Amino acid sequence: MKKPAPKPPAAPKPAPRRYRPHPLGLAVASIVKPLVGKKGFLDVDILARWAEIVGPEVAANALPLRVQKPRAGSAGGATLVVRVGAAAYGMVLRHGEPEVLARINGHFGYGAVSRLKIELGTLPPPKPAPKPAPPPPELSAEETARCAAVADPGLRDALEQLARTMKTRAGG
Repeated sequence: MKKPAPKPPAAPKPAPRRYRPHPLGLAVASIVKPLVGKKGFLDVDILARWAEIVGPEVAANALPLRVQKPRAGSAGGATLVVRVGAAAYGMVLRHGEPEVLARINGHFGYGAVSRLKIELGTLPPPKPAPKPAPPPPELSAEETARCAAVADPGLRDALEQLARTMKTRAGG
């Protein structure tokens, strides 16, 4: 008796489509990473969070340019090239290099950078300070009385804030 021919295996079912939003940061990172990688940067974070990583004083006077990876066979780690606007601050930064390196490597969680190379050049002008928000408008006597009639202090504060917001949006 002849055996029936084996059936070809069934094609696997495609995974069901899921229509859910994807984090924007993942999409942006995948686009920006190749561009930033040309400068040798390990991560976009060092550029985006430079002031948070090194502190406001260093960030105001120094700007990261690129990361130089060590040559094959050399014992040293990567070098971060930083531009300073004044030679005097370059000396200050050289003196504080261990602290700056510790902050950078602490941010990444490993020894990403082993030394700084300081270049003298011009820095972009500092960003202007944001304008202070105008004071919130005062509530009328009637509005204050209505809010004061509410017993719960949290709700009363929320209602007062809502009234001020509505007056601001309405133009006074």
